Amino acid sequence: VEVSEGKYAKVLHYDAHNLYAFAESRVTAQAVSKIRKQQRTQIISRGSFPGSGHVTGHWLGDNKSEWDDLRASIPGILTMGLLGIPFVGADVCGFNGDTTRELCIRWTQLGSLTPFFRNHNTLGARDQEPTAWDEEAQDIIRKAIERRYSLLPYLYTCMVAAHRTGVPVARPLMMEFDGEERLELVGVDAQFMVGPALLVTPVLHEGMTNVSGIFPTARWYELETGAPLQPKPWEGRVPGAVRVQAGLGEI
Repeated sequence: VEVSEGKYAKVLHYDAHNLYAFAESRVTAQAVSKIRKQQRTQIISRGSFPGSGHVTGHWLGDNKSEWDDLRASIPGILTMGLLGIPFVGADVCGFNGDTTRELCIRWTQLGSLTPFFRNHNTLGARDQEPTAWDEEAQDIIRKAIERRYSLLPYLYTCMVAAHRTGVPVARPLMMEFDGEERLELVGVDAQFMVGPALLVTPVLHEGMTNVSGIFPTARWYELETGAPLQPKPWEGRVPGAVRVQAGLGEI
């Protein structure tokens, strides 16, 4: 579809469609800044365009409460970060459809370590806020949220670096490790780095209590305890992959 009249005739609609969302984000940020003088704004948009990251964050849109969508959220977040929108995240627990207890726990654990963290669903779907679950599930979700709060100084530092240099907050492993290892890391989209020091290897499949991933050459420590992490070698097809335990209360 082409714009047929006016100054922008012959501009493909495909190339200009999300400019409207960009313009909305800009004017909203300007208005909020005018009202809330000397205070930072926080704008979230579902539509974006190159340059949107300067004025708004982004959420990945109306996903489904399914394990496939949980897995798809990681490459989506990494892609938006590489495109200059570092404050990005998915609808935790899923938006459309009814989530499950296990899926919501696992998604909360993952989402709590992404730049933008929000539990959000559609009208008519089952309740999925933390208090909608049993006491054990609430304890696990509370632990994930408290972990995020404990990491806020680190996350804030990563956001400052993103603002100053453009480096994403959530980034592919290949951005942090070079040499021959980088060849193994190019296709990794089930793990990601938060800043230069935190490697996230979440459980992404139903019923799993362990997770496999690549741990590049470095000295790794378990986040909760500070204990040296010694992953069990995994005799799989992926070179350099190892397996670590991750019960329902762990990520």
